[in-house]
Amino acid sequence: MVSDLAIMTGTEKYDKRFKQALKAFDRVRSKYPGYRIDTTGHSLGGQLATYVTRERSDDVTKNISFSRGTGFLEPFRERPKQTTDISHENDIISLGARLSRGKKGSSVVDDRANLLPLDAHNLGKLNVV
Repeated sequence: MVSDLAIMTGTEKYDKRFKQALKAFDRVRSKYPGYRIDTTGHSLGGQLATYVTRERSDDVTKNISFSRGTGFLEPFRERPKQTTDISHENDIISLGARLSRGKKGSSVVDDRANLLPLDAHNLGKLNVV
């Protein structure tokens, strides 16, 4: 709940989990110098991956975030250029990700997902932005 509150208020940089995510990324990066890394995650993990991408953008090739949790400030933030947000069209948890700036807000419904028995937060109909 502490991390969710940090996401909601846009204060992720002060949260323990977000600090841990940066440290883990830095450890991987130090093991593989000269390489760029891909990040990904779902829900809280998607926001962690996007945060790492924002903070270490020169070292991230691609970030794919599935139904990432977002807060009130997300629509006013720039989405990292390497980030693709994927979420269900009715998922309010990731609404901010779909509204964030960057990539000119393109939105595509992926009908292939209709084959999956998933609910809103689990990617039933996907929006790729």
